Amino acid sequence: MSSSQETITLTSDSKKIFYGWWVLAGCIIVALCSSIARFGFSMFMPYILTDFGWTRAMVSGAFTLHMAVYAVSAVFVGRLVDRFGARWVMFGGSVLLLIGMFMHSRMSAQIEIYLYYSIISGFGVAGTLVVPNVTTARKWFRKKAGMSIGLVLAGSGMGVVVAGILVPFLSTSVGWRNAYVVFAVICGLAGMAASQLVRKDPESMGLKPDGIDAGEATSGATGETPLTAVSDEAAWTVREALKTKVFWILIFIYIFSLIPSLGFISNACAFGQDIAAASGVDIAVSGPMIGKVFMLMGIMIVIGEILSGYLVDRFGKKEMLIISTILICLCFLWAMSLKTMGSYLAFMMVYGFSFGLNVPAWVPLMADCFGRKSLGALYGILTLFGGGLSGLGGVLFGGIFDATKSYDGAFWTVIAMLILVIVGITQIRPVSKELGA
Repeated sequence: MSSSQETITLTSDSKKIFYGWWVLAGCIIVALCSSIARFGFSMFMPYILTDFGWTRAMVSGAFTLHMAVYAVSAVFVGRLVDRFGARWVMFGGSVLLLIGMFMHSRMSAQIEIYLYYSIISGFGVAGTLVVPNVTTARKWFRKKAGMSIGLVLAGSGMGVVVAGILVPFLSTSVGWRNAYVVFAVICGLAGMAASQLVRKDPESMGLKPDGIDAGEATSGATGETPLTAVSDEAAWTVREALKTKVFWILIFIYIFSLIPSLGFISNACAFGQDIAAASGVDIAVSGPMIGKVFMLMGIMIVIGEILSGYLVDRFGKKEMLIISTILICLCFLWAMSLKTMGSYLAFMMVYGFSFGLNVPAWVPLMADCFGRKSLGALYGILTLFGGGLSGLGGVLFGGIFDATKSYDGAFWTVIAMLILVIVGITQIRPVSKELGA
């Protein structure tokens, strides 16, 4: 039986489903669990602040260190994924998530939040979230690269939805500490199990990306005209890619894209509490209410990511990045005028959709420039810079609020950053290996 018969659809000639879809399912589940570990922290933040009386900048600092640990370890994760595949990387990361989240539930001093969430969970998230998942998805799918990555990232977005539903419910029912234990066990064990579906790449199983053979990929027999044949994809090494101007432009715009989004998300619940307090809503009422808003934002992120995956494949990566970045700018302008919980709900839903549109285009754009061979390592380097420095967003938002009692200064700062991102995107050009630029 030829590999061209192994497609997503069942035919009279083949009863097998392309194994890439099982890999994708494993990546989605692992991403969901990892996302709960990372972004659930934002949902727990109001409860932690209430219990310990810490400042927002202090707690946001834990998110900053978490992102730094994640970013540094992402480089090594990328190399491991390129060399050995993501299966055991994800398994080990899931073990660390279980340990980190469980120990976080037992903390009693500020230093412990840095140890358990920032360091242990930071390493765990590096092995289970963006780098291993999206690079594996891209290695298994080329024609459907945007769609496959969009689905993986939608799994990550669903983590925000789950946290939005369960964190307030469990925290008010059994306390935030016990809620953390529940998440630790479920996310850790589910991630370990799902990781066993994952395989390195289609070639390791005698298959081709998208489940088609090389002849079909070259001729476009499926009705799509690929940019390049599978066998003709650029095979850039890390050293070669680092010498190009395009790679460093990608680094710059990725950093300035993530600082606004992750900085805001880490403060989104506290931002909602301020609006609730200003509009006379008691914290006992606003807590569950904000949890529902956070859940709806997560749903809109998922919708945006799935739609963006389709649009990226159809209309282009740069185009989607520019459109979504403009929408995020408009959202932050709108945020400065919010006065009621109703307007906060509407804003969070639109922001979530805009953020979701932005995320899936980055890895396909990088793969178009540098191919699949070193994609994990290159994306790990991108994450080292982008993920590490983007953690400053939490301190930016929290610090400006502590100094001014308002987030407006932070919103204006990140809008300026996003304008620079738009300019940078327009400078991305196809990379010639001969010219190296």
